[in-house]
Amino acid sequence: MEIDDSTVFPNHAIATRAPSGDRWRLRPVAGPILLEAGGKSKGIAILGPRGQFVLGQTVLTVPTTARPTPNDWLPPIGGAELQVNEVHVERGGRALLERTSFSVRQGQFAVVLGPSGAGKTTLLRVILGEMAIDHGRVTVDGMTVAAPAHPSRPASVIRYVPQETALHDHLSVERTLGYAVALRAASDRSLADRNQDVIDLASKAGISHRLSAPVYELSSGEQKRLSLAVELSVKPNLLILDEPGAGLDAGRDRQLMELLQRLSQMGTTVVCVTHNIDNIECADHLVVLGRGGTVKFAGHPKDALTPPDTWPGAMTALAEGSEYKSPPRRHHTSYTQRPDRLDRPWRTWRLLSRRQTELILTRGSPHARLTGSPKAIRIGRALQAQLVTAVLPILGALLAIMSAEAGWRRGPDAGQLLALLTTVAALTGASLTYSDLVSERRAIKREYRIGVSGLQVVTAKLTVAGAQSAVLTVIIIAVYAVRRPFGDPGALDWPPPILAAAVPLFLVMLASAAAGLLLSAVSEHLQRAVTLITALAIMQVALNNVLFNLPHALLWPTLVVPTRLGVAAQAAYLGLQHTPPDPLWNHTFTVWLLNVVALIGLTALFTWCAGLKLDRRCRRMD
Repeated sequence: MEIDDSTVFPNHAIATRAPSGDRWRLRPVAGPILLEAGGKSKGIAILGPRGQFVLGQTVLTVPTTARPTPNDWLPPIGGAELQVNEVHVERGGRALLERTSFSVRQGQFAVVLGPSGAGKTTLLRVILGEMAIDHGRVTVDGMTVAAPAHPSRPASVIRYVPQETALHDHLSVERTLGYAVALRAASDRSLADRNQDVIDLASKAGISHRLSAPVYELSSGEQKRLSLAVELSVKPNLLILDEPGAGLDAGRDRQLMELLQRLSQMGTTVVCVTHNIDNIECADHLVVLGRGGTVKFAGHPKDALTPPDTWPGAMTALAEGSEYKSPPRRHHTSYTQRPDRLDRPWRTWRLLSRRQTELILTRGSPHARLTGSPKAIRIGRALQAQLVTAVLPILGALLAIMSAEAGWRRGPDAGQLLALLTTVAALTGASLTYSDLVSERRAIKREYRIGVSGLQVVTAKLTVAGAQSAVLTVIIIAVYAVRRPFGDPGALDWPPPILAAAVPLFLVMLASAAAGLLLSAVSEHLQRAVTLITALAIMQVALNNVLFNLPHALLWPTLVVPTRLGVAAQAAYLGLQHTPPDPLWNHTFTVWLLNVVALIGLTALFTWCAGLKLDRRCRRMD
């Protein structure tokens, strides 16, 4: 049986009749089987007649006939059916949705219209699995996606276009669509097929002429169409949009609504949630919400008003409606459950790592005066961005040259030298990552809904930061070695001096990059991340046991500070003495190695915590 769904693999699963006769045994082969629209993937499942399961984004139903045909398993062709039945949501003694009920048939283009305070956002979050409900049910093709006893989780059968574009501004349109196809479609699709998908998507969205342009150069209308094209990469059965016309002029809003109309005619059920009364005649189904989410009208747009009523007057009347008061608030969970992760997580990690590399190479200033071909300009901006990154390590290495004339060896200034080199590595590492997660939070949330986990995002970013750290560590060592020697007659026999210095510096840089990701994950906005990274920098400078002697009570708690371990590893190798004695400075290979291993463990700890926090932030609900 073939399914017209780009998220379904060839040989995705096998269904065989169970010994009982009327039940079927489902076994995944190339892809997962979901028994809930946003559930966890299952191994072998046994379902009876009318039992439902999900492959990719398609809901299938176990047939009741003795000799079923392929069509008996599949839903009717032409999109998915959405039903909202008696949904009631209350918070703080006030009803946000009051017994809201409506349905959208397969292949319809529906507009959910209402004034501010009508519960549109609440309804949207309920459908998306981001808000717990008190009563009622939401189904897609008969499968429950929201109910009081149903675990809240983003549903794989729904594709969602947020109001914000939630895209990576520095990627080109072509690369943005390329990664959208690679992350969302089945992973067995060939590169040629994916490239053709990109061309088709750009043509469908009307942005073929902008394929080579970075996202930040697009107009607001083009960005909206690109954001829509991202979700069209899997030919969705049900597409939901939040205020798609926000920020667009009348002409571009009309173009977007006509595009949605064409999508519904091509077999996608489209639901547009908005307060904009312009161009609603493009839809073939209209749902009007009043205060408390009460449905005031459901039908064809041309039947919604009777002369001499007008939409501005109707919206004013709806906004001034009385507020419904409900019984006391019930307890609700604070977080949704995690969506099922994308199949083949290593492939997802590789895609994210590759995209992160591209993002870093395209972060040169868009205002720089560069001339030449588009490719030459992109290369120029990439070089510009990397030169800026290398400024701090080069400056730090030059200051280290001036701080100790004897070089990287024992001497009266050795402690000061080690502290300076290690601090430069720490500040460089943190600067690579502290803004990443907080500045990309909308794009990360968007991809979380399709199964990209926080830990995958964090590890991909740290992988690229690790490659950067390796290059920058080589720069520090190379610049310093030009004028000052490495090594000391009293140092350990192994490893070689340059390696003994480079390994701790690299690991300090990497651990600080992981710490930067953790601080970025806990920050609500960029200003908070800057404040936290500044506090971390102060701790890195002050708590390395060189600036001043740490009290005995702080010797072990400060092991979570990367510079403390980095300085100690180099001091242990050279055989520097510390008064009072510091056990991490003992002149043995074992102590040097323990410091190195501790830095690796610290990096893993920061990475794991950042991934958990990012997941928790994405799962936050009301």
